[in-house]
Amino acid sequence: MDNDTTNQTQQPKTYPQLAQSLIDNGYIVLPIKKESKTPAIRGWMNPDYKPPVTDFNNCGTAIKTGCGPYPVIGIDIDIMDEKLAKGIQETVSEIAGATIYRIGQYPKLIMLYRLAVGYMKKISSVKFTLGHLEILADGQYLIAEGIHPVTKQEYTWYGGSPQTIPAKDLPPITPEQIYKIIAKFEEKARSIGAEPKTKIIQSEPSGTVVPNVLNVPDVLNIFNAPDAKKPIGLKLNWCRNLLYRFDPSCKRKRWINIGMALHHEFRASPEAFKIWDDWSARSKTKYVTGETAHQWQSFSRMYAKRPITGASLIYYSKKRRGKISSKAPKKPKKQPLNLYCQKAITILQVHSSQKSPWSMRGLLTILQRYLKTGRPTAEKVLKYLLENDLIIDNSNKDCLCQYTLTEKSKQPSLPERKENMYAE
Repeated sequence: MDNDTTNQTQQPKTYPQLAQSLIDNGYIVLPIKKESKTPAIRGWMNPDYKPPVTDFNNCGTAIKTGCGPYPVIGIDIDIMDEKLAKGIQETVSEIAGATIYRIGQYPKLIMLYRLAVGYMKKISSVKFTLGHLEILADGQYLIAEGIHPVTKQEYTWYGGSPQTIPAKDLPPITPEQIYKIIAKFEEKARSIGAEPKTKIIQSEPSGTVVPNVLNVPDVLNIFNAPDAKKPIGLKLNWCRNLLYRFDPSCKRKRWINIGMALHHEFRASPEAFKIWDDWSARSKTKYVTGETAHQWQSFSRMYAKRPITGASLIYYSKKRRGKISSKAPKKPKKQPLNLYCQKAITILQVHSSQKSPWSMRGLLTILQRYLKTGRPTAEKVLKYLLENDLIIDNSNKDCLCQYTLTEKSKQPSLPERKENMYAE
């Protein structure tokens, strides 16, 4: 972080001088007003945004983050304590590798990476009095060239710059690594006695199985305030059973609302978090280790606004048919195939006097109905019966499938049952 020979800065260039070279290096750029952090163009957040390469002569240059073929991720170390900022920079380099970084107002800095997998929106750590971390992702931008509005000095790059290093050559970083970085920062900030700017529930670092939310004074401050909304009396098992009726790969807004509702209803209990995390982990495309813990920790900051309560879960349940049990779900017991086949023979013995031979469709329908199983199991039973000569295929040349029982299937060892024995 020292201002030494790694400085790659030249005289600040204007937007038209930089735009094309950065676009050629795989970055998506936008013009920034002179000595400001405000975009000089509208529509830059649109998916079909195409960066201009001319005009905006007196503007600085910014790079969009979290989008494009090589999504740029900016780790913004927004800390004014020099020792802590340097320590966090070293921690980030240990976890994700060394990379280029930019300084505008020392000792604050931004480190550049490329998102290796998945998709991310901007996330932030707990805001301490010493500062905080922000992960600039989709919907954000970082200034690459221009004049800082506070220091009135040009932005400075170290270890290289976007002009010399293409976006595809930036060190890759994964969402798991990002959450680990945030957890490490929060752990280090608390270890030196840093105080949060707002009262929140203290949690274990992100990435743990269940966050520790048992800081009793803070819980009382949040949930027992005079104007705080009270739980509506839902049961944990009812909520667990409800969630298993939903797709965990749903839209992010619903996923967050479900987590907030559980957080509020059960007073941020570890049991409620585990229900939400276990359900989220069923998603094969969107689940990221540590994200649920980080989001759970952030929910307590939203109680100053209008909180999402257990009433939202009631609303979601009304869109699902059937009664939701408050008992813990039971796993269905699978019966052995040979037991299914013994029942099938008894069923067919009863029906053979009424209708014989059977078509394949009719035979499978009988098996499904009286064995109370699905079509795949019925087909396995039929295959087993054919292979063991318990039924015979009398299909003719006209392709009419006809099945009848054999003498082997009428052995006395099979119990004789009445017609309605499996219609119970």
